[in-house]
Amino acid sequence: MNKRTIKIALLVAGILLIVIFIVMIIAQIFKKEESLYLPTDTEIIFGNNEQSKEEMNYKEIQIHQMEIQAKEINDLIEAKWQIMDVNLGTIESRINEYDIYFDEGLEVKTTASKVFNLVFTNKYENYVINNLKVGANYEEIIEELGEPSFKEEYEYYDDEEQLQNHFLIGYKGENIYVFFTEYEISIYRAENNLDTTKFVELLEEFETDGNVFNLGNTLTDIWTDYDNYIYDETHVVLNYATKGIRLIYGYGNENGIILYNNFSGKLHNNSTLQDVVDGNVVLPGYIYIYGNTDSVFEVELNRFYNMLRKL
Repeated sequence: MNKRTIKIALLVAGILLIVIFIVMIIAQIFKKEESLYLPTDTEIIFGNNEQSKEEMNYKEIQIHQMEIQAKEINDLIEAKWQIMDVNLGTIESRINEYDIYFDEGLEVKTTASKVFNLVFTNKYENYVINNLKVGANYEEIIEELGEPSFKEEYEYYDDEEQLQNHFLIGYKGENIYVFFTEYEISIYRAENNLDTTKFVELLEEFETDGNVFNLGNTLTDIWTDYDNYIYDETHVVLNYATKGIRLIYGYGNENGIILYNNFSGKLHNNSTLQDVVDGNVVLPGYIYIYGNTDSVFEVELNRFYNMLRKL
């Protein structure tokens, strides 16, 4: 075999390898698209799917009246939570998605330029709410704000067999959620009267094509302030905790949209979450109601336990 023939053979082999590689990529793309489709042709009446009755029971969260004293919170409310429109001080570091204002005693997580979570640490010396500072004890908080809407306690025995207790209690106000521990005060914005016009239109489109990947991508265009977005060939999680909405696929039986009890928008036919709870609204099979769970509290609870692991 002469050199010319060898060169031609090598060239053909190289071309074949490139073609095979391209075909494999295309196959993966089609596999990805196919795996991200959900059946949408089954409609359910609320209470007739596989959710437990406990999950579907609607629990309305009490709105507590509170006096906000921290200038940082009032400034953020006035600025509609836009981080660029307020001066919180100097960022000294960034840890786990939080900007650390060490000297000011603040830790801030933003989503799409909006403040998602504002944490006051023990370096913050001023009153935050209702004459309560960071480190206020359980009894002080209850005396000032009443019985909490959210509560979690963690008990354990330390190395010296002494019982230790940590608490997390929280309240929802007109503009904010506030959560207290022994170490911090944590603030989230409360989104009431959410405009869901485009969201409902997007769900109607989804009922036609059933493509979760397209649903997630388009939803992030409508609302850029998601606090979590993970996706691959077979899994999707898109979370809007302050809106009470989660898109999920590939992590259990509930593939579709989960609505929490802090969802304040409208659904199909201009219905509210309360209309659904009354049992007279027909929902698509991919919509699930977590009527006794607040998604903001769910996020804070996870943060609480992560904090305890670091103690």
